[in-house]
Amino acid sequence: MTPVCASILSLFRFKDSCKKEFIKDLPAFNWQRKTKTLSANPKHNRKAFLGSLGSRMAAWDLTVAVEELGPDAPPFKISVTSDLHIGGVILKLVEQTELKKDWSDHALWWEQKQQWLLRTGWTLDKCGVHADARLIFTPQHKPLRLGLPNGATLRMRACFSSSVFRTVVGICRVLNIRHPEELSLLRPVEEKKKKKDKDSSEELYDLTDVPLTAGSVQALYNGMPAHFADSPKTEAVYKMLSVSLPSPAPEAIAKLYRPASVVDKTHIHTRWLDSSRSLMQQGLQENDRLWLRFKYYTFHDMDPKYDVVRLTQLYEQARWAILLEDIDCTEEEMMLFGALQYHIGKLSLSEDMVSSCQGMDDLESALKSLEVKMVGDGNSTDILDNMTAPELNDYLKIFRPRRLTLKGYKQYWCNFQDTSISYYKSKEDRYGEPMQQLNLKGCEVAPDVNIAGQKFCIKLLIPAPEGMNEIYLRCENEKQYSQWMAACKLGSKGLTLLDSSYESEVKNIQTFLSMQRCNSAAPAAQTDDSINTHSLVSPRYQKKYKPKQLTPRILEAFQNVAQLSLTSAILKFLQIWQALPDFGISYFMIRFKGSRKDEVMGIANNRLIRIDLGVGDVVKTWRYNNMRQWNVNWDIRQLQLKIMETEEPKVTEGIVDLEEPKKMTREDWRKKKELEEQRKLGNAPAEVDEEGKDINPHIPQYISSVPWYIDPSKRPTLKHQRPQDENQSQFAPIGDWYKRGVQERPRKVGAKFSGTGLAPDEQDQIQLSMDYDGKRDRWNGYDPDEHMRIVEEYSKVDLAKRTLKAQKLQEELASGKLIDEANSRKHLDDDAAQDHSSEDEDEDKYVDDFDMPGQNFDSKRRITVRNLRIREDIAKYLRNLDPNSAYYDPKTRAMRENPYSNTGKNPEEVGYAGDNFVRYSGDTISMAQTQLFAWEAYEKGSEVHLQADPTKLQLLHQSYRVKKDDFKEKQKETILERYGGEEHLDAPPRELLLAQTEEYVEYSRHGAVLKGQEKAVACSKYEEDVLINNHMCIWGSYWKDGYWGYKCCHSMVKQSYCTGEAGRKVMSNSCVPFEEDEQEAQTSEEPKTLLQMHQEKMKDKKKKKKSKKHRDSDSSDEEDEAKKKEKLKMALNAEEQRLKQVAEMMQIDERKRPYSSLKDVREPTEEEMEAFRMKRYRADDPMASFLGQ
Repeated sequence: MTPVCASILSLFRFKDSCKKEFIKDLPAFNWQRKTKTLSANPKHNRKAFLGSLGSRMAAWDLTVAVEELGPDAPPFKISVTSDLHIGGVILKLVEQTELKKDWSDHALWWEQKQQWLLRTGWTLDKCGVHADARLIFTPQHKPLRLGLPNGATLRMRACFSSSVFRTVVGICRVLNIRHPEELSLLRPVEEKKKKKDKDSSEELYDLTDVPLTAGSVQALYNGMPAHFADSPKTEAVYKMLSVSLPSPAPEAIAKLYRPASVVDKTHIHTRWLDSSRSLMQQGLQENDRLWLRFKYYTFHDMDPKYDVVRLTQLYEQARWAILLEDIDCTEEEMMLFGALQYHIGKLSLSEDMVSSCQGMDDLESALKSLEVKMVGDGNSTDILDNMTAPELNDYLKIFRPRRLTLKGYKQYWCNFQDTSISYYKSKEDRYGEPMQQLNLKGCEVAPDVNIAGQKFCIKLLIPAPEGMNEIYLRCENEKQYSQWMAACKLGSKGLTLLDSSYESEVKNIQTFLSMQRCNSAAPAAQTDDSINTHSLVSPRYQKKYKPKQLTPRILEAFQNVAQLSLTSAILKFLQIWQALPDFGISYFMIRFKGSRKDEVMGIANNRLIRIDLGVGDVVKTWRYNNMRQWNVNWDIRQLQLKIMETEEPKVTEGIVDLEEPKKMTREDWRKKKELEEQRKLGNAPAEVDEEGKDINPHIPQYISSVPWYIDPSKRPTLKHQRPQDENQSQFAPIGDWYKRGVQERPRKVGAKFSGTGLAPDEQDQIQLSMDYDGKRDRWNGYDPDEHMRIVEEYSKVDLAKRTLKAQKLQEELASGKLIDEANSRKHLDDDAAQDHSSEDEDEDKYVDDFDMPGQNFDSKRRITVRNLRIREDIAKYLRNLDPNSAYYDPKTRAMRENPYSNTGKNPEEVGYAGDNFVRYSGDTISMAQTQLFAWEAYEKGSEVHLQADPTKLQLLHQSYRVKKDDFKEKQKETILERYGGEEHLDAPPRELLLAQTEEYVEYSRHGAVLKGQEKAVACSKYEEDVLINNHMCIWGSYWKDGYWGYKCCHSMVKQSYCTGEAGRKVMSNSCVPFEEDEQEAQTSEEPKTLLQMHQEKMKDKKKKKKSKKHRDSDSSDEEDEAKKKEKLKMALNAEEQRLKQVAEMMQIDERKRPYSSLKDVREPTEEEMEAFRMKRYRADDPMASFLGQ
């Protein structure tokens, strides 16, 4: 069998177990047959079974490239199924390559989606891998070039599959650097190389063969980690890491990148890698160059005994930050930094940072610190009982710089109390009102000191609504300056003089000033021509002074630090570096919402600084302790901060004065609604309840809000929706158990029978009440103290081992057995692969979370929100399955038409009649008016809701309508009383006076109304829709054979009684109405009167006269008739031309139509009016549709 690694064998076992589990689920007959086949031919068991499984699911080809074969090698085509796990893909790939190699460090990299497939138990379908995916089988650990803070470059192996944070942890574990959370990786700045420097190659320290250690505590050997003591080459690398290197040449320093402005600093900080993503996901490849730097400027405990490399590299980063002017400092501070560098450089050549010590030093130092703490705790109670709030009172000079001012410092009597400074004109006025009170909480404090010129100033930048107010305080001497400077620093942090750090802060400032002061008592400093001032001070001071001027000043400052050891000098350098005003500020280019210009945001370890990009001044400062909430949305690259302004509440007689809650303004209401919409869309983080849990934004307000009758001031919560503690069953806690060591002592005859020796039990055992999980807990009753005893035993053994090892190292140093082999370096073969894997490394390898595609529910980054309907509702597309019914749009989930339109159902009766259907019957209108009133009242600040409290809303609405009507009536009466004109209010409407309205109505070509309201039919003077004699319809609602009747019973007799359905059946059989016979009888029976006969004679005479006149005027009217016909013909032709012109104009866009093209101001003639009437299109004409044919 081909030897493969342990991980591949585990994949075989996992695959075999999967096959057995799958076979057990098959029917009994198939299981017996498969078992027989497997036992008969064990060599082909795997292939046969895989073939049977492949027949159940379609197979497809997966393209996988092996990086070990080179970029030109063709990729492998692997036949897989969607239910095959990642481990099976790796197994097939390894078998197909036929290479005898350790594949334990290899994994699959998905190139298109830029992600690792590290979960070997996940299937391809679960990972989202399909046939178009291109995978690469590549090692997880690859060589990487790291640029250290001291300028050296290391070549070592790093994990490309873990997050950058875990990769940095592994790198720091190799380099013996504690607290790796302080460091991170960033991309180097591109340096423009000259043509002469093309052949110049940097010196690399190779650590690719150093195995990674498993534990966090490094095993020391000869004062260094064990993996560095393997060869002289690694020992030289460790010496390079733990000892400060000599300064480079001035030419090399001039080539280094130096930020010239704040914008350049922002460009550097944008090069940090994302700590949550791997190196491969950020586009890094093998042998790429990165910088390893301290990113977070909050350093944990620094122990020179264990942090040799950490202290050295931190010192180098601070040193180059000062030399390259990344952080500003004063002239005297620069001279002190130069003296410390010069002193550290001299000691690094002769002294080691880790001094020899005995093995019991750790125990002694721990006991000493414990004793100090116990003594401090004992005295603290007495001190706090008798302590009163201290104050600082003294004369100070204050200067407030303004534009076009010539005023200088002016002396005032200043009082520092709590966190504010109050100043008066003189000491006698201190009991009155101060001239001004400065609240130092959240302000910026910067020193402005020149010891040679006896200048001791404190620069204060106090936040104000319009920006930062700049104020200078000038002290007389060092003592006064140290006290007020320490007080101002504490006040900016919100601390008072009662804080225990005040005295230590004063001492640190005095020590720092004494180091800058020239030591006149010391002998004159001798000039040293070997001092390289280019590597000790920044270029700004090199241009200002010559080397001959800088050397004496550096040597003068050197006299104050010459007595320090190497470790103390480095710690002092770091202490002064941390005390600089601009220490630990990272600059980023931002843009505030609603602003069009870019600004700079400085992020320090305790505050945020807003800087104007054009001027470079500090605009605003926010402390972290005033920050209430912060949210980050990585998708839109937006950061939202909620910061509480530093305003003290008013206190009266020990009671905090809380203002009455005000109604929300329109702007606040609009912002609240916008925030709710953004939360529902997933663009803003969800609201958090009082327990810190997210609240679903789709939950109605009446569910999440606390009822108004309980406490309206409480924030929304869902606590009342969760199980209540008082209703839950109480079980015994996990720490309770029966008393151990209690044994029963049975007697031969029980005490209750013998009556002698009656005594209570030695120990009363508790009654345990455990839940379901507690009864089945395997650790139930376990005592953790047993484990602590084991830990203490092993700690004692470890302490004894370290003591013996320390003694042994001391003896070897005294005997001189250790030989310095730093100069002998041997180059090892780079191609030799070393097995540096370990079990802990394998655990770190698969730690990264693997998010499923399309599933990410982190509320701080993105919230996936879907418009889902309630499950109890019927889907719109299931209401009518007829394909010719209303159209359903699946994208918008809308059905605008009525799905029951072709079923004959009344839209008022169905439960759903389309999205465009609005009900106007019943209580719909009043319900809508009430809902509208609730919305308007809620906008004005009244907490009402239609579903939550309908009774309150109804009463409020009724009172509102009554008050509104009264107000309108009162206003109307007031206006009429003052101006008059009440008689004009009783005038008829304008429609009746002018016979025209402003209503716009548009008709179609068939006469149907398209837009506007159809004209109402004019009512007659007679009564309409009057039902008589039990009829359901009016007379004239039925027509048949030229006769009118009733539709309800088909009766043709007026004023008859309704016969209903029976009358319909009778009328359907007898079609001849008897009303005609009645009329004939009436006409035949009624005789004509004399008046009727006289009227008929007169009518006949008139007809004869008219016919005679018409014969006489025919000759004269023929000519007039001919002219009228000719004029009418011309008018008809003109009307046809006008209609054509109108049609053409209507086709033209109204924006391009000529002015007054459809208007004629001439009065029409009779012929033109007749032609207009003849050509007019009447929609109500039944033959209108045939006129155009």
